[in-house]
Amino acid sequence: MSNALRTFKCEENGCGAPFQVPVHRGRRHHKCEAHRPGGTAQTARRERVRQAKATGAGVGTIAAPVTVATVAAKATGDPVADAAQAAQAAVDALAAAVAERDAQAAAQAAAPAPMATVEGLQHYRYPELLEDLQAGNFPYLVGPAGSGKTTAARHAAKALGMSFSFIACTPEMGEHKFFGFITAGTGEYKKGVTRDAWQYGGLVLIDEMDKGSAEAVAALNGMLALPIGAEFTFPDGENVPRHPDFYVIAAGNTTGHGADDTYVAAAQLDGSSLDRFTVLEWGYDESLERAMVPSELVWWAERVQTLRKAAKTAGARLLITPRATEQGARLLARGNTPQDRVEDRTVWKECPEDTRRSVLAHV
Repeated sequence: MSNALRTFKCEENGCGAPFQVPVHRGRRHHKCEAHRPGGTAQTARRERVRQAKATGAGVGTIAAPVTVATVAAKATGDPVADAAQAAQAAVDALAAAVAERDAQAAAQAAAPAPMATVEGLQHYRYPELLEDLQAGNFPYLVGPAGSGKTTAARHAAKALGMSFSFIACTPEMGEHKFFGFITAGTGEYKKGVTRDAWQYGGLVLIDEMDKGSAEAVAALNGMLALPIGAEFTFPDGENVPRHPDFYVIAAGNTTGHGADDTYVAAAQLDGSSLDRFTVLEWGYDESLERAMVPSELVWWAERVQTLRKAAKTAGARLLITPRATEQGARLLARGNTPQDRVEDRTVWKECPEDTRRSVLAHV
């Protein structure tokens, strides 16, 4: 019998060690002597498995990653358990912060862009304001301080080609502020805010209507109920027909149902007065707020918006309006005032220190 041999390479896990097989036997396996059953490699592996079982170590696998959860699961006593729980709480807080950041980014991306008109950038509800006016309605803009209600009314007058006049209501005001009065000494007629707009056309803004006298505001009911062409008798005794281009916008911080925690001076208006108006909620338009400042100061607008949201979350009685964005941007543009001083003067405004800490804890 021939003693000729053929050489092969071991195919066990890329071993590649050469081994020889007599030609007359053919190739019956693919492993070198060490990797054959009972070989030195398998014997060594069996020994490692035995030792691993005895010690609890992994064998031939990638060790499981060490995480806060795995440590906490195995921790049975102090201070290890306490440290693991504290670490898990920190991880949870970080995850919540990341989720909040992503939610804010998504909200900003989904927010309606400010309108570009011939009067400039406008609040996203501005088209509805014009629609109400052109339909012959009297819109009541309800929104927080600094949300741009007065500015929107001015721009609406410009868009309609009308004169603009306004009155800021107070608790002490009487109906003569709307219609005018006859002076006691000379008998001269002094016009109220509605007279020229009623007679010649124009837009009247009744600002802070929810801070006015309920009786004085109710005196408007009769005028606002009259159709175009109907006559209204003013204090000078003249019967004046309503002009087709007589427009009225009211604005306030509340819906006219009384004071709340923020607007403590707001009054409750008569239901018949509120029934004369349509209502448009006029909240902060954050896209418009960011567009109000130079591009290099958009970060400041976003900082103000972040503090505003934090104040709301903290339940703080602190008004952080877009006016803070405008005022702070002017100071920062000069380049002389550091950010913390700008915040002191435009956002915090000498608010109690505990309120400031409460708000910042939610940033």
